[in-house]
Amino acid sequence: MTVTAERFEDVSEPGDPHPFAYRGTVYRFSEDGRTLTARAYNDTPGQLSFLSWDDGRRIRRVPRPRLLRRAVAYARTALGATDVRLLTRRGYVPLGR
Repeated sequence: MTVTAERFEDVSEPGDPHPFAYRGTVYRFSEDGRTLTARAYNDTPGQLSFLSWDDGRRIRRVPRPRLLRRAVAYARTALGATDVRLLTRRGYVPLGR
């Protein structure tokens, strides 16, 4: 499994009547030609959410459960994630240990 990390920053324009600032890291976990994308925000340490497969669609079913299991294990051990979630059609679902 290959893991890449890319920092992101999404900040409102000065003077915006509804200011916002989102900062964090997007992680991509790749194996056997598939990529699973996850995101972590700086203001919620320990939380990581798996968002989509390489085609950008939300996760409806897990086509590569082995990749997801390995990515969750990596997130918990290497990244220190304690609250790991999976985005589904019903919203974010916590992934147990």
